[in-house]
Parts: sequence; C-alpha cells; structure tokens
Amino acid sequence: MIITRKQYKTTRWSGGLTHQLYIYPENADYAKRDFLFRISMAEAEVEDSDYTYLEGVDRYLVSLDGNCTLTHGDEKSFQLSPFGAVAHFSGEVPTHAHGAIRDFNLMLKGGTKGEMLIVDKGMYQISKHSLIAVYSEKKAKLETEGGRRYNLDSGELLLIEDPSVHLLNILSCSEKLILCVIVL
Repeated sequence: MIITRKQYKTTRWSGGLTHQLYIYPENADYAKRDFLFRISMAEAEVEDSDYTYLEGVDRYLVSLDGNCTLTHGDEKSFQLSPFGAVAHFSGEVPTHAHGAIRDFNLMLKGGTKGEMLIVDKGMYQISKHSLIAVYSEKKAKLETEGGRRYNLDSGELLLIEDPSVHLLNILSCSEKLILCVIVL
C-alpha cells in the first residue's frame, strides 16, 4: 500500500503542524493514545519547543529539513541534520528542541518493537517484522525478493505488510530514504 501526501491527516500543535501518515490500528486515535505505532512528520514553526509527554511511547526521529539540537532529560542531547543521525528516546522524559526543523517520527507503544534507518541504494536484509515502511522525500524505485516493484513519488510512504518479505532492493533514489521495521 502506498500512502500519498493527499492522504496525510494534518493537525496543528503549539509549535507548528503535524502530518499523520499512518497509525495502527487504523481506527486508533492519537489524541486518545490508543495506538500501537504511529508514523508522522512535524513542521516546527518556532525555534524552541517542548515535545509532548508520551507515556509508554518509544520514539525515533530524524530531520528531513533543518538542523536542531534535542535536549533529552538533563544529560542527553542529539544533534539532528537532514537525513543524519536518528534520535531514539523515551516519550516519558522531557525533551526540548532548539531549531526549527521538519522531521519524520516513528512512535511505538504497547510492547511494539521497531527501528528506523536512513538508507540509500542497495540491498537490505530485513529479519522478523510485521510491517516495513519506506518513506521517500523524492522519487524512488524499490523491489522485494519476489520481484514485486514499487515506484514512489515525492513524499510517499510505502507499507509492506507481507511477513514473508525479507529482502528490499532500492533500485534508485535521488535522496536517502527512511526505512522503518515494526514488530507487533
């Protein structure tokens, strides 16, 4: 399944906009916090902001545009730059952002496990998973080991829910992609 920009659910938060690309279960409500995982993007319109307290939520975050320093708790900080390091942190610890960025988020809850990787052209072996999600800022072509091909346009999210897929070949991309592997 491919999710296009037109299908995003956009809402305003105190520091800008958030775009929900996918939430699971599909009838879950982010405001009620009854999800097992959520994939979203946020656009910060202010230079300084505090992240929402999210009890029991494991977070992964990467910058799509702009530089930012995330201060997590009293000691840990992450330097974010476009398609650079992935920040991984608990939604329960106070987190402050300095720098207006557009970011990509993976939130896991209720025992859901996963990871977020920044990938480029080439083959990627994926072990146990319930869902594979690939986000492309620009056009990309991908193929699974069964010969299934996918063409992604700018800003699209590919969801692969077939647990028999363990090999992903990125045939072409003009910019790095974000790969999320989720295990329910």
